[in-house]
Amino acid sequence: LILGVMTLVVISPQYDFSAIDAGLDAIDAAGYSAYLTVTGPAPAWATATKKAGVTKVNPAAFGRFSAAVAEHFAGHVAAISVWNEPNWPTTLAPVKVCKKVKRKKVCTDTRPTLYRNLYAAAYKAIKQTDPSIPVWIGELAPQGRSTTKGAALAPLSFLRTALCVDT
Repeated sequence: LILGVMTLVVISPQYDFSAIDAGLDAIDAAGYSAYLTVTGPAPAWATATKKAGVTKVNPAAFGRFSAAVAEHFAGHVAAISVWNEPNWPTTLAPVKVCKKVKRKKVCTDTRPTLYRNLYAAAYKAIKQTDPSIPVWIGELAPQGRSTTKGAALAPLSFLRTALCVDT
């Protein structure tokens, strides 16, 4: 039984999980199971821009954090999910990278590839720490649509690109 989602926000490399520990203790005491979502924003040390946020998150740093999460919560969570709504324009960036190809501007959405790299790093780190814990692909925003911050990719389109498959 999944009772709810707990989202970890990365604030510093000194991890204080006490607030989440208390919630998990209450869930355990009630006889339920919980799962965690390891997500952003990432701290400055975990991004290529060296600014806290969701831009150019470093997969290796994210993997190290994911390993710390798996080690700390081993035996207390039913599963760990990787990144929340990576297809939404404000949760993972950069959204688009453009370059000229034969005098034509060609733009590519970078979120699926970045997410694939974040997931792979987190999966490997979590499984090395606790091979028994399921590692889920992050929850996706339910629909693709334009927002004031950019376009949300449709879930199926996002997954096809992230998983390197076509129709």
